[in-house]
Amino acid sequence: MHFTGTTVIRVNATDLDIQQNAYVTYIIGPGGRDNFGIDPNDGDLYVSSNARLVVDNPPTYYNVTVSYHEIYEYDEI
Repeated sequence: MHFTGTTVIRVNATDLDIQQNAYVTYIIGPGGRDNFGIDPNDGDLYVSSNARLVVDNPPTYYNVTVSYHEIYEYDEI
């Protein structure tokens, strides 16, 4: 089966700052980088091109940690 690029879930974080300071970027934790990637701008978690996923019945579960980084006015977007 071919899952590369398939979006698994979209995560969302909200920064209560305003204008330029209201942006966040998303970062995937080290344990999930082997099988998954994340779009830093919109939070889409997707299956990476080098993924080695096991598709079983019953299903296999994967734990992935996603963090966010607040972007301040002096940070580059």
